[in-house]
Amino acid sequence: KLDAIVRIMRENMSGIRVVKALTKEESEKKRFAQANADMMDSDIRAATLMAVPGPFMQLCLNAGLTAVVYFGAVRVNQGLLKPGVILAFLTYFNMIAMGIMGLTRIFMTMSKATASADRIDAVLQTPAGQEVLPQEEDGSVDGEAPFVSFEHVSFSYGAASDDAEGFRGEQREKALSDISFTLKRGESLGIIGPTGCGKTTIILLMLRFYDPDEGVIRVDGRDIRTYDPSELRKKFGAAFQNDIIFQDTLLENIVFGRETDERRVRDAVEHAQAAEFIDSLPEGLSYEASIRGGNLSGGQKQRILVARALAADPEILILDDSSSALDYRTDARMRKAILAGHPEAALVLIAQRVSSVMHMTRVLVLEDGKCIGYGTHEELLENCPPYLETFRVQMGDMN
Repeated sequence: KLDAIVRIMRENMSGIRVVKALTKEESEKKRFAQANADMMDSDIRAATLMAVPGPFMQLCLNAGLTAVVYFGAVRVNQGLLKPGVILAFLTYFNMIAMGIMGLTRIFMTMSKATASADRIDAVLQTPAGQEVLPQEEDGSVDGEAPFVSFEHVSFSYGAASDDAEGFRGEQREKALSDISFTLKRGESLGIIGPTGCGKTTIILLMLRFYDPDEGVIRVDGRDIRTYDPSELRKKFGAAFQNDIIFQDTLLENIVFGRETDERRVRDAVEHAQAAEFIDSLPEGLSYEASIRGGNLSGGQKQRILVARALAADPEILILDDSSSALDYRTDARMRKAILAGHPEAALVLIAQRVSSVMHMTRVLVLEDGKCIGYGTHEELLENCPPYLETFRVQMGDMN
């Protein structure tokens, strides 16, 4: 119940602008009040159950003590017992009573500890990471061979479970189904499709946040399961649409604790089209960003995130809808600068705009987790009707 209250508080604090913009303050107050009332009821029930054993034991023990004194006095008056026996018995009785009272407190403490221990154990039993498979032969590739490849990859969120109350991965619709593509060094891949079609899932699999249910993903000729996760992810630079800006200087947000030099940082800022607005700030790169970048606009935050991805000069650059807040001209300039400034990097760009992917080496069109088109922009205009329709809606009929 406390978790529910904390979750509601966290959601309301992080989404306070949405709540105010939609005038949902009263609704959220009622939701919090209901969660608070639920917790209060549970707390009262738990406190009642925990409070009953102590007084009940005291009642029983004191009643027993009274009975011993009364019947002992009667037997002493009758000459059947000596007073010393009664006093010794009362001493032993008090010692036993204190021990029993201590046991009841232990039982109550154990009931609390058991609930907490179960939750702690669930965290401790969570695997630290995916298993690293033994590497086969050295699979490093030259410039002519694919640097990144997906080979008939399928994936669904959630592992299969026999628990009737848990969700079952085998019964869930696949997030990706039989996806294949290749990407050489210096090439670019655009991924486009409607919301929920699996675009970001491809990136998560590539970074090995999950393992595919079927198929193989290779980077530099090796199955990514043979990489140590830290070794694999050093090859990537990633900028996500809803990534985090930390409360720190713009420089620290871009460098992010990695080993890089001033020239790389400046190049990253230039290529991300962030130099103009950063240079206009009095402190420049020393400008202090507030929590979650609250003092930056959406476009400024996205350019800082792209600069962060570029600063380490990655072998594989991932831009996951990271230009949605930019105007078309700035978006085009940024893509052109990135391709020119990082000619050896393999670029994976996820976008909703055809204009953002049409100049990529190849474009992958997704729908419901399936590949419905793969090729150059010109090839897709000829043989992929959904892509052609999207192109005409967004760009107009340019024939």
